[in-house]
Amino acid sequence: MDIHFRPMCKKKSFYLPSIFVFAFLSLTSLYSLSLAQTGLYQKYETPLAVMDILFGAAKSGDFSALGGLCDPEQKNDGDTDCICAIDIKYIPHNCSERQKKEINEVTFVEYFKDGSYTASPRIARDSAEVDFVFGPEGKVEETMHLVRRDGFWYLSSF
Repeated sequence: MDIHFRPMCKKKSFYLPSIFVFAFLSLTSLYSLSLAQTGLYQKYETPLAVMDILFGAAKSGDFSALGGLCDPEQKNDGDTDCICAIDIKYIPHNCSERQKKEINEVTFVEYFKDGSYTASPRIARDSAEVDFVFGPEGKVEETMHLVRRDGFWYLSSF
């Protein structure tokens, strides 16, 4: 008895794109896993805890916690993305070339070292707003928007 196998698809071009899709999905999964393994995304239970880390990093010059402040679903704006990218472990996804020039270690320290929040956070479900002052003299008023993911708070925009 002779058994003959027929290929499921006669076109060879079908296999090549499938391989690329599989490779892309595999690398994406590994990247997500590596973020979890490195502990990049920290767990801050209050919006003010996130703000304390932000101001503390500027005061101390230790930027290693900044990458863990951004939204793990990567829905944060370019400004917060650039702040998180000051941490060398963080891979930016929304920080433009113009923003990279404006938001760097030097300007971050200059603008946030004298920063402080000025009111209690306003929380509505999974979002929060925190009014704060920052700038070279700590007098520029701004509002930081945060998002809650799986019970923990992250930067979203300002």
